[in-house]
Amino acid sequence: MRSLLGLIAIVCLPLRKLEVTSGFGYRIHPLSGKSAFHNGVDLRARQDTVFAIIDGYVNTADYDRMIGLNVRIDHGIVESIYGHLSQIFIMPGDSVYAGQPIGITGTTGRVTGEHLHFAIRYRHQSIDPIQFLYGLLIKKNMNKNFKPLHEQIANKLIAALQAGTSPFQKPWTDSDAPAFTIPVNPTTNKNYRGMNSLWLSMQGYSDPRWMTLKQADYAGYTVKEGAKATLINFVKTQNIEAIRDVDGNKIKDENGKTITRTTDLDKATITKAWVFNADQINGIPPLAEYLLEKQGQQQWNNIGRAENLLAESKAIINHGGNEAYYSKTRDLIQLPLKEQFDNETKYYAVALHELGHWTGHPDRLNRPMEGRYGSEQYAREELRAEIASLMMGSELQIGHNFGQHAAYVNSWVKILKDEPFELFRASADAQKIFDFILAMEQKLEIKQESKATTTLAAGDEIPYNGTEYRVLEKKGKSVTVEDQTTKEKIRLQPNYGLFKKLVEAKNNPVVAELQVEGIAAEHEISHKIGR
Repeated sequence: MRSLLGLIAIVCLPLRKLEVTSGFGYRIHPLSGKSAFHNGVDLRARQDTVFAIIDGYVNTADYDRMIGLNVRIDHGIVESIYGHLSQIFIMPGDSVYAGQPIGITGTTGRVTGEHLHFAIRYRHQSIDPIQFLYGLLIKKNMNKNFKPLHEQIANKLIAALQAGTSPFQKPWTDSDAPAFTIPVNPTTNKNYRGMNSLWLSMQGYSDPRWMTLKQADYAGYTVKEGAKATLINFVKTQNIEAIRDVDGNKIKDENGKTITRTTDLDKATITKAWVFNADQINGIPPLAEYLLEKQGQQQWNNIGRAENLLAESKAIINHGGNEAYYSKTRDLIQLPLKEQFDNETKYYAVALHELGHWTGHPDRLNRPMEGRYGSEQYAREELRAEIASLMMGSELQIGHNFGQHAAYVNSWVKILKDEPFELFRASADAQKIFDFILAMEQKLEIKQESKATTTLAAGDEIPYNGTEYRVLEKKGKSVTVEDQTTKEKIRLQPNYGLFKKLVEAKNNPVVAELQVEGIAAEHEISHKIGR
């Protein structure tokens, strides 16, 4: 079906053959016999396959008493509607391409006979769907104004790739800070995902924080006069609303922030949002404060996190030679020796890129990876791994290494020109790669937490509070410990404060070591971190 329409490759008809049985506008309703506005057209059908007319996202796929089983697809400023279906092939949240089968025609809802109800809403207004399709096909006014968000993003990335200024091609800074930072919503502390992440990062702001006007208002901030918002698409599963008093006024906390509540929606929907960057907002705390707070929540340093991820993956990694690649047939990663890289961060950036490919194995995320080097299919997989590398480099603050992947730029440009929606698919797959790898870190944290003991054992030697305690014996639940500085022997029960502190110190040896070495050690460590 993609090639059905030679004029525009990304447009398709909703049925293989269009025969209008009831037009758009006012008509005598066949059931009520009264004049009523018909917000779409009825197309003759008999158990025919229904196709998505252009690329988009499934907003809803459910039952309505008027148009029966129906599908609504969001294309940005346009929504297409397909009603009276007998079967539906897709689900809310799915991405669809032009020409993709989405259902079968039927007689559900209020009908006098089988047909497809087809409607178009442009900027939230019902318009004649036949004229809309006609306008797209002959490239007239509607076609000039209509560009789905994924196409806008693809066009901007194409221009950036050709100019050498895309997020992939930006060089590392002298401090090895990543050129790409995952956009984040500071009011929810959640990262923007998939294509939205890439889109917001290309807007030219150095601050990665974004939020809606409503979220800024709830937080006590104000958007600067004349600021222009950026459009994103997202799957909405919850609704956030302000709590109000009996007079309808918003209730605020002691810091002036609106108190809100979050409610789950009955079903997920694809929706749009207009967001503003922190540089466009007054009153928001400095970025340095936000990053410092986020950094304090990390359990390991950047290199430690990268090493843990590689180890926890259990991926087979061979070292030697001058090439870095993943072999699907042998299910192993080949890397040069660590000392062959300029520094540790570049080694781990390359290693995590290859780990991204490793996730595509059938036993893991099962992506198609059959193309040979230099082929279009190979370039598609590299695009997914490269976007995932940007995300991983930002999350771990180790940057990414574009290096050998520069050879794919021309292939990426061609793919995105031919199929702008491929960027959405690649970004979605990259997000799955990122989530899969980060999930291994969460499993490691759970393992470490499960290893935490709640008791002491004979022979334990535990640094705590400037000295060291040795457990001499254990009888039942009580233990006898010896202060190695004073040689004092102390009998402890599990409910004693010192017993609990020693268990805590046993589970957190790094903290205990700091306590033993005292203030001088604290100063020395903080100095090392700052270098």
